[in-house]
Amino acid sequence: MQNTTTPESSPSKLLEQVHDRIRVKHYSIRTESYYVQWIKQFIFHILRFKPPALAK
Repeated sequence: MQNTTTPESSPSKLLEQVHDRIRVKHYSIRTESYYVQWIKQFIFHILRFKPPALAK
């Protein structure tokens, strides 16, 4: 069994899961794109402004 939580694959796997879940729930394409953009911005913000506790 492969480890799917590596730092390189984590955001893309997360976004794939979001796309799949939104499609299953039959949300609109605009809602899907908005959610994905929000998640990307959130991940960027967390990685850019890490609190010292996360830097360890």
